[in-house]
Amino acid sequence: MTTKTTKSRSSRKGSGKRRYAPTSPYIFGDKAEYPGKSIEEVMFFDYLHLRRIVVRLKENGVWNDLRHHLHWVFRRGEDRLQYCERILCPQCGKNPVSQFAARISRSGEANVGIEYTCCGFLECTSKIQAQGQNCCLVLPLQFSMIRLHDSLTEVQHDLGEVFRQAFKLPKDLTPEITFQFFSAGPQLDLF
Repeated sequence: MTTKTTKSRSSRKGSGKRRYAPTSPYIFGDKAEYPGKSIEEVMFFDYLHLRRIVVRLKENGVWNDLRHHLHWVFRRGEDRLQYCERILCPQCGKNPVSQFAARISRSGEANVGIEYTCCGFLECTSKIQAQGQNCCLVLPLQFSMIRLHDSLTEVQHDLGEVFRQAFKLPKDLTPEITFQFFSAGPQLDLF
């Protein structure tokens, strides 16, 4: 897996942990699965591919810029609700969305869409759960939720599209746009 490295600022704090704060996206090289794409872009359509890369790096005892950047973007994918603008809840139209619903059919197939997002207030969550007869998982808008249920892995591209729309990102994502999205908010990542 050939990659082009990113610029970052790393420093050691008194705790002995290293602070990693990238200043640009990490772009995959020509021999990678997604040449020319950034880690941040891939988060929106193949989160699990990035997780597999981390597992391979860990198994091989590799701790390089790629692994640092992956850990950074995974952590940043969990707190975007605090730092990024969002659409209003389609259920009430008053509050920003904070959750999405995955409707799981009896055959185990998931269905996700921007219309199945909500602000998390009880009446809005209840509206989503009442739609249809399928099992309904209501989860926070966090990238790690993709690996929570097997059927969500099958629709991870669709779920990335829900996230893109929920966070008001443009249809055509670029390394710069997605890097800005994951960089929003304070850089407190230590490892």
